[in-house]
Amino acid sequence: MRIIVHNIFNICFSAKDLLEYRNAIIVFSDGEINAGIQEPGKLVHYVREKIRNMSFGLDDSQNQWVTISVIATGNDVSETVYLLSKICSSEAFYHLDMESNNVNFDMYLPILMRKTAVVWNVSLLAETLNGARLINEECTQDCKIRLRYTVKGMERTKKAFFFYDMQASSKKHVGLTISMDNVCDDTSTEIANIRESYTSFSGKRKCTTRIIQTEDLQMEDEKKKQKIIEKNLMMDARTVSVIALQNAADNVRSGNIAASTADLEEGGSEVQKLCEKYGAMASTSEDVKLNINLYATSLMKNMENLLKAVQGITGDDNTNKNRQWAKIKTVSSAIEREVPTVSETVSNSNLLCPLPAIRDVSSPQTRQQIGNIYTQRGVRDSVFLENLNTILEKQQEKPVTMILNRKIQIRIRHVFIRLSMTGCIMVWRSPPVRP
Repeated sequence: MRIIVHNIFNICFSAKDLLEYRNAIIVFSDGEINAGIQEPGKLVHYVREKIRNMSFGLDDSQNQWVTISVIATGNDVSETVYLLSKICSSEAFYHLDMESNNVNFDMYLPILMRKTAVVWNVSLLAETLNGARLINEECTQDCKIRLRYTVKGMERTKKAFFFYDMQASSKKHVGLTISMDNVCDDTSTEIANIRESYTSFSGKRKCTTRIIQTEDLQMEDEKKKQKIIEKNLMMDARTVSVIALQNAADNVRSGNIAASTADLEEGGSEVQKLCEKYGAMASTSEDVKLNINLYATSLMKNMENLLKAVQGITGDDNTNKNRQWAKIKTVSSAIEREVPTVSETVSNSNLLCPLPAIRDVSSPQTRQQIGNIYTQRGVRDSVFLENLNTILEKQQEKPVTMILNRKIQIRIRHVFIRLSMTGCIMVWRSPPVRP
């Protein structure tokens, strides 16, 4: 890892180079670490510090200038390898089945994610104001970063999140639950400051800031309320599922198959309860009720598949235990981060962890590779595939080179704000940002 980081650094001579290149390390590993630093926390800290120290003085919002993708191919994947992928990237963990017929496509996936990235070093800082307080345990936990100079109690007023990069038309959902118990009733009261920062194609740092007032959370439009209910089901169901999957994975690794089975069964039951709860709240919209049911059913299907696999572990079959641990971690990371992982791992992946939505790419070779992945995944409604078919019809013998369509809208993320004192669920949606 040290050699790889140094090699990337050697082609960069200034902070401007680091920001303008889409720097990436793709690690292919059997999953075992048998030399050097092996303790998970120490290795991740070492790698992040090494990258930070090579950043030509970039500030905290930009100094993690390279993303690290880890593709594990063995059946004995260490926690260290998994954490390296989880903490040093914003994408899913990849565990490759070398006996699969889709190995070539799956190995290309991290390259696809880099080639379709349109913004990187994306940070989100949320700060509550005038008595509003964050309920830490009900806020999004993934991609959360610790603020410097943190003092006791700050987690109730400030939250920061970081994404290494984001792909064309991708979405990141960040949930913030705010207690309004100590906020006055005036509709003009400012309750939160949301600040987004990201690096664009040009290497320039861009920022947007919005102040949220109590009146922004008072929606009269019934259609918007119904869509908010749907989005919050997705957030709550994802959270419940990920917790169940993480617990199940830990128990599989320790050999407690019965506990792992119980975790998956309980997770499915909790998602079903959420589906019924939010379905009742969405009683005025059949479309929203249908979407809620489809999303919840997709999550339950994944837990059901994993449950069957875990129940198939017998005795001291450590190989199968380790394989199922890696599979659960793969599914969990893809669902939590809403990003694709290797094929045939996540059921209904087009809904839970879709491929990037792109139109055109810069070279015929890349276009063919991406076309193969989209077709193999069964993506039928992709604008990219429609464009690809048109290109192939017109191309005949003459090669055609097209650039990435930069006019496509990029939704940096949606910030969901829930008011605990009323039980009402509200949302502020950030405006589309163009690179």
